[in-house]
Amino acid sequence: MAEGLLFPRPLRPRQFLLAGLIPRQADDKITVGSGKTLEVKGGGTGANQDSQILHTVAGTWDWDMTGTANIQEATINDIDFVNGTTTVINTILNNETVTSTGVLNVDWYLGTHLVDAANTSRNIDTVGESITISEASSTAVIYKHNGTSWQGPYASSTTETGSDGKNPQPNSNLALRIREYQQTASDTAYYKYNLAVAAGAGFSAYNYYTGQGSAYITSASSSATTSVDKCISESWQRNAVSTMNTPYSAVNDAPTNGSWYVGMVSDLQFSVNSASVNLGTMSDGNGWTVTGNTILSATTSYSGGYSVKAYASNDGRLRLGATSNYIDRWNYANSTPALWGTNCEDNASYCGFGYTTNDATLSGTGGANRFASATKYAGFATSSPGDLVADSAASVSGATTTITYKVSAKRDYASGDYSTTVYYLCTVNY
Repeated sequence: MAEGLLFPRPLRPRQFLLAGLIPRQADDKITVGSGKTLEVKGGGTGANQDSQILHTVAGTWDWDMTGTANIQEATINDIDFVNGTTTVINTILNNETVTSTGVLNVDWYLGTHLVDAANTSRNIDTVGESITISEASSTAVIYKHNGTSWQGPYASSTTETGSDGKNPQPNSNLALRIREYQQTASDTAYYKYNLAVAAGAGFSAYNYYTGQGSAYITSASSSATTSVDKCISESWQRNAVSTMNTPYSAVNDAPTNGSWYVGMVSDLQFSVNSASVNLGTMSDGNGWTVTGNTILSATTSYSGGYSVKAYASNDGRLRLGATSNYIDRWNYANSTPALWGTNCEDNASYCGFGYTTNDATLSGTGGANRFASATKYAGFATSSPGDLVADSAASVSGATTTITYKVSAKRDYASGDYSTTVYYLCTVNY
């Protein structure tokens, strides 16, 4: 083979896919001239489907580049990067060197799989780009795919997971790749990475660095000795680029094969739609009876679901300011709510302040639908922890329950603003 193989025009990938290229002498050379592009790109889904530049004799051969090279899914033996900047992606290099003015960048695809730490068979869909991968020193060495091509580099970037708990893989929108190292003739720069996931969908926030003993992941070849987990290496190489490597490391361990297996900790999120409810003014027009609502919302990943209990101040009554004037508690228990069929003016048995819930699967004494889907009423419990007003026996996301308050009084009650405080206590069911 003549010394120095010159490619005066772009070489298309299929020319390398047909057969491996074999420089047969030491110091043979592949030159990519200025303005020219060389593509070395493997394919397939199994082993040995990569493009191969082999070398059957002792020594190295030269890679002399002033143009552009696209190298991915390849195996290259005994290469000496002597000129220009070359980036290899998902590529195995054997016995490589960097000399003269050559610059070598080594990149790998990054996979993430999010699961419930307590139940790893349950995948987590982030429903948005809640995952952030960042380089510790803010060096721009992260690339993100837009569905057509790789964009970047960035110092940090975001991605998401789908219903399978996994982020998009090459060459799909939101796929990620990161740089293991950059090597020159005189030095090698290694990069350190962290992965963080924002809280959501019933799980608390996750941060690898803070959760794993203040450590970033970095190259297995790095000389760093503190605050790093050395795991990035050629073990990240994929035979099928669209499939994450398995088996994974243990959940929340360093991703030794490029598949970051993240276990999220279950959380509880609970809210009410308003801190106060104005029930309005009682008058002849409404039969001296008024109602109002509070909407409870809960999200939890705990498999046992959640429970909400409620109680009210003033012994479950409405009080007029600091006076001794009250509207009494509706005199029925949570276990035996009753229909409130008329108003206090018409029947003294229907005076008071109470509530109903539209939770038709409520646990506890009295039956699951004892409130008859918000047609029967009970009086509020008078002390903590209160009575059950909403619950679920399984994990939920954004589950809502409507609590309806009702007040009915006689026209001769002292006029003014009556009030009480209702307390809602939400807990998870372990």
